[in-house]
Amino acid sequence: MKKINSKNILYLFIILLPLLDMSSFIFRNFFNTSFSPSTFIRPIIPIILIILIFFKYKFKLKTIIIGSIYGIYSLVHLYVFNKLNYGISYGTITHELQYIVNYTFLILNLFIFLFIFTPNITGRRGRRPLQEY
Repeated sequence: MKKINSKNILYLFIILLPLLDMSSFIFRNFFNTSFSPSTFIRPIIPIILIILIFFKYKFKLKTIIIGSIYGIYSLVHLYVFNKLNYGISYGTITHELQYIVNYTFLILNLFIFLFIFTPNITGRRGRRPLQEY
């Protein structure tokens, strides 16, 4: 039996993504809703991996600083959007918050993929995924 590690969890996430996309499509089109179970399930694995990376490796201070800067940017962005929203057709502040959350998870996923599949970023020794087989 294979050991459960961050790389195997990420492989599981990659396999589940098409199923989550299908469920999102079904809920959006057949039930006429903007939320689906995949909306809540999709972020769980990246959040678990970010927590594992945060506590296992020595990125704590840098991660906290970068996360704080991004959080401040997000709050300022929402504040500015709220002040400049004069009935434009871009949507509401809720839609803008949803965009920020989506982009945040894209950035987190990029970091996770680079961190796990590129050993040179952290100085870890190891092979790239395609060299394992």
